[in-house]
Amino acid sequence: MEHGTEVGAGSAKIHNITFILATGFREGSPFPPFYEKAKTKGWKNITIECGHDVMLDRPEELTRILLESAASAKSAAPSG
Repeated sequence: MEHGTEVGAGSAKIHNITFILATGFREGSPFPPFYEKAKTKGWKNITIECGHDVMLDRPEELTRILLESAASAKSAAPSG
């Protein structure tokens, strides 16, 4: 059974969003349309050449991306 989802629901409260697309997961991947939608919303977009299990296939690269995104989000957060 498939369920629809809305990319960006509630994202107006988030000031820094990064979408990561694993480009090695091609056949039957539901994610490329969401990647395109994320681009139209102005989100930061990153691609990684690996399968769907990025944390298993490319753990060092994913860790670097997550840490950079967290640091960027922290600096972009409104004060107060």
